Amino acid sequence: MLATVLKTGDCDKSKQESKGWSGIAIAKGIACLCLCLCLCLWYDPQLYAYAGSDGGSASLIRTDRAFGSRKHIDALPAAQPVHQHGTSRALAQSITDDSPSASSILIELDDLNVRGARKHNHKKRRARPFPCPSEFQPPKKDDPRVVFSISTIPSRLPHLQSVLESVVEDQTRPPDAVYLSVGPEVKSLPSWLIEYNKTGCRPGVLHVLRMKVDYGPASKLLAAIHEGEERGKKNTLIIYGDDDITYGTDVVEQHLANQKKRRLSKEPPAAFGSRKISVDTVGRESLLEATGSISIFANDVPDDVFGIESKPDVCRLSDDYWISHFLTKNKVDLQVLPNCQYDFDKGQWWDGCGYSFTQVDFLSNIEPLSALPALDISAKNEHREKLAKSTGDWKTQLDRYSQCRTVLDKEALEEKKTKETKKMPTTPLAASPKRHRAKEASEGSRTPSDQPPVY
Repeated sequence: MLATVLKTGDCDKSKQESKGWSGIAIAKGIACLCLCLCLCLWYDPQLYAYAGSDGGSASLIRTDRAFGSRKHIDALPAAQPVHQHGTSRALAQSITDDSPSASSILIELDDLNVRGARKHNHKKRRARPFPCPSEFQPPKKDDPRVVFSISTIPSRLPHLQSVLESVVEDQTRPPDAVYLSVGPEVKSLPSWLIEYNKTGCRPGVLHVLRMKVDYGPASKLLAAIHEGEERGKKNTLIIYGDDDITYGTDVVEQHLANQKKRRLSKEPPAAFGSRKISVDTVGRESLLEATGSISIFANDVPDDVFGIESKPDVCRLSDDYWISHFLTKNKVDLQVLPNCQYDFDKGQWWDGCGYSFTQVDFLSNIEPLSALPALDISAKNEHREKLAKSTGDWKTQLDRYSQCRTVLDKEALEEKKTKETKKMPTTPLAASPKRHRAKEASEGSRTPSDQPPVY
């Protein structure tokens, strides 16, 4: 999508400077042309604002794989990236705040023919901060309550607006509640988050959950169960996912449809996801990745998944493996959504997930779990921020899964031994020879009057 933000207060100045061409102006023109070419070749799902260092015009560019490869920049003399936000609303507000002298801001939206995009109002969705969509799909009578849960860390919290809007406002079937969980180290919230329920399209849907104990990355599910008070609720469907994804427009609808179908079929409970992989631990194990969102009914979440906060870091920082392991152990099937899956070859989600299902690279590069180094199997409570300064890759992440399995197997073995010890019958102590002789001596020293009567 293309959106151009023009500070009209600077138009006359730009016209006057364009009358004469000097060597410097030609050099600037070539530099701008090179910048345009680089941006056209570079994929980034974020929104950027560029403003001339001399007070020239500004532009808002959306480069999004779901919308093809059209990119464009208008009037960028000595362009510098000055803002990086996830939404046009936040970006327009930021430009207004930083440029109070501008007489107005004009946002233009190109008419894009998006292949595979839904016909329902894709222009309105991208045209914010203009009117919110009015055709939110109401819940059906037989629909369970749907909760979407995300957790985050302090360094990512200020940048989550686009992620939250993709869940709160952009779904074809909006969730009934959205949970954003933060740990005890978060003392204050960004101003936009404090005002979100007043300024957003669906007031009152977003709930910030403050955890007294941080469960680590698994908080995306565990905080919804505990702090969100959803434990054991048969009619609550929890969808949870990572905080560095703008979710496709049909994600909630896909999860809800398949969970309802599963429940009506009387099959065993299942967790559905869009990304499923297999890992080598003790044998071969399957797991669902929260990167693409996972759904499960609240009453199907086993109690075993709790307690992760006290485990070694190889488990505490391996939430996908931890949760999937205990779901499988408790007979919960791990399934992929039939029409919404991640294509590992193409590096993108299927069209069935809806449009604009993308990873936010800017967020993904802030303390990513996949980049953590190899960890000692007994290490506990290492700060993620400290660990992120070291480097690792997806292979070290898979190694952590194997280490976590080793920890779980060791704990299971110790628990088994403890149970066997408790079941062992207790035998009475045999009488010692000294005690036996003392008893005989005491009986032999009795006087006739002490002897019991004989009848």
